Amino acid sequence: MINRQRVVMVAMGGLAGALVTLIIYLAVPVTPAWLLYLSGFLGGITGAILYLYGLGDSASGSSQPRKAEAPVGLPWQVNKLFLFNTLHNVAALTVIDTEKARTVIEWLAAYLRTVNDLHAQPLTLLAQESRCSELLLSIEQARLGERLRIQKNIDADCLEISVPSLILQPVVEHAVLHGVELSQEPVEIALSAYQHNGRLILEVQDNANVAYDQNRQNQNLIDLGFPDLGALLRRHYRSQATLEVSHLQPFGTRVRFSFPLRRN
Repeated sequence: MINRQRVVMVAMGGLAGALVTLIIYLAVPVTPAWLLYLSGFLGGITGAILYLYGLGDSASGSSQPRKAEAPVGLPWQVNKLFLFNTLHNVAALTVIDTEKARTVIEWLAAYLRTVNDLHAQPLTLLAQESRCSELLLSIEQARLGERLRIQKNIDADCLEISVPSLILQPVVEHAVLHGVELSQEPVEIALSAYQHNGRLILEVQDNANVAYDQNRQNQNLIDLGFPDLGALLRRHYRSQATLEVSHLQPFGTRVRFSFPLRRN
């Protein structure tokens, strides 16, 4: 039986695409054909996302929401709020900066393709994991502008070391959602990797000037799947890997992983 609510959501996505197309057609005197195609694409992908994340009955008729079963190495999914924010930003850019809109769409496609590839394997090279996080941050920087600055400090001798797939995804999302989004000042997010005493040290650090609240911080970490990160590390390394979340002085947060070295 077809889920009516999801059908409505897909239709809403198509309607949104048609509305964006109409606005662009009326607002831009000479509308390039590719721009109309792009707006239609946005409507289509919006409908697809609404379908994938739609609420209500499942196809089997059950009223209970189903929890997606993820393979070992991926206890979370791409954040739907991130997708909605990105699509909203691209829809606005199609009117004011079409070239940037095209670039963000290309980044989004590359990010989703990379996440899909990493989804299928429990371990990956740090080079791939780093690339995935950089794509995510680039997309967010296109939305947040000068509010988000990106710093990369990854030693070249770390790139061929194996790490759990998508382990940085919830950490980077935490830095954006609970650092950049809540700060009134520009925030720098730094990705760092280096070797120390035969181990790989991997860090995500932000300098967000946000009032620290231990209870809120703990809930934020739970919401973004940090307890699953601990379980993931134990699954791959038993007690040989560590995860530390530190509140920095005078402000900022650092998430640090420490792994035994495993080269490809």
